[in-house]
Formats: sequence, structure tokens, C-alpha cells
Amino acid sequence: MLNKLRSIQKIKKDIQWVLKTPVHVLNAEIMSFPNLSEITIEEKDLENLSKQRKLGHYYEGLIALILQHSGYKIVHQSLQVIKDGVTKGEADFIIESPEGKIIHVEVTCKFYMECEQEEGSFVFLGPDARDSLAKKEDKLLNHQLKLDLPIKVDERRYFMQVVKFKNSVEAIPNRWAYADEIDLQDTLNWFYLPKLSWLSGVDGEPVESWEEEKKKILLSQKARQYAVMEKGELVNRLLLVSRSWPLNT
Repeated sequence: MLNKLRSIQKIKKDIQWVLKTPVHVLNAEIMSFPNLSEITIEEKDLENLSKQRKLGHYYEGLIALILQHSGYKIVHQSLQVIKDGVTKGEADFIIESPEGKIIHVEVTCKFYMECEQEEGSFVFLGPDARDSLAKKEDKLLNHQLKLDLPIKVDERRYFMQVVKFKNSVEAIPNRWAYADEIDLQDTLNWFYLPKLSWLSGVDGEPVESWEEEKKKILLSQKARQYAVMEKGELVNRLLLVSRSWPLNT
């Protein structure tokens, strides 16, 4: 029962994070939602979200709940678009508005690190450096929102949220650094965030030793995200990577 209550609390916190975090602005119509103060999590919703192992799928599940509580009917979710036996893409959502409009919606949540390529020129790369903000923007605008759908739609909209990290060994908000270059001593209120906790930070694991955390990064060669949590609220983020990043990801 306790685990169920904790899961419901986490889902509600993550939904509020989605609703309060600004949308990344692109040259396309944004999908907007009302400020929902309370969302009922039913047993089937809990079961569906609890079985997700990838952040992207979990995020889409949260958006589905928000859509339903905002008065939209989900006509299709994760609709594969196939032409001549070839999969051309997948539409995240086809929804019907309360006014009867059929809307194609693409959603995504991304985490990017600011990297200086040359003096004054920056790019934003993901923990998997093959993923970049520029590539994602291009794919969203020029492929995902232009899919030749098997259903007629009245509108196409997107909902993209981006968390950016600046490179710094100093204690600034939302920073990233190489694990071997940063001197961290204080573990108070610091939590390691498993991937499914990257939104609101709820259900993180208390950091006991920064040296042990650095060893885990060295062994896995994968980025690890940490957060300062105060009274259940995420107040700061830190993304640590190994020296192999971005070349060997």
C-alpha cells in the first residue's frame, strides 16, 4: 500500500512538473493545457505508468493523462504510419478536442548539455551525444509534424520541453561537468536520479559518497543526473559524465 501511495505521489509531482515547465519555443503551434490542480490517478493509469522503463514512454503516459483531464479524447496513441510496407514514422497522439477538432500532437522531453565548439559557438548535446537539440528540432518540425497520416487532421501541434545544463565546476544552477574535474564534498539533500526520476526528482536515491558516485560513472561510462531536493521540491540539478563523453556514446 505504501509503495502504491508513493507511486501515485510521484506521478502527480511529475504531472505538475510537466504543467509548470516552459515549452521550448519553435515555429509551430504549441499544444497548451489548463493549469490542472488535481488529477485523479486510476488503477489502470498507475499500472500503465508503473510498467514503463523508458523516460520517453513514461512522459507520453503523463501527457495522455493530462490530455484526458483537459477534456480531449485520445483517438490514437503511438500511431505507426506505414506506406508501401515501409514504416515512415509514428504519430504520438491523434486527439479530438471538446469542439470536435482532430489534432495531431507530437510530444518530447529532452535534456541537453551546452558545449562550446569554437569561441562563441555553442551546441546542445544529449547524454547520448548523437542526439542534439538542433537535430531534434529539425526532426520534429520537418518530419514528425509533417507525417502523411492515414487520418485527416484539422491541426498539428507540438509540446516539447527542454532542460539545459551549462558546463561549470562552480556551484551554479543546472550545470554539467566531467566527474573527474569536480570537487564535491557535501552530500546533504543531494540525490541520484534514476532515469524515470529526471522530471520532478521524486524517488531519487540519497547520495552517500561522491567518490562512490564518480566510480559508478567511470565503470558505466554513462551520464548520471543528481538533484538537490528540499521539502520534496527539486531546486538544483547536476549532470556528471565521464571523460569518454561525447566521443564514445
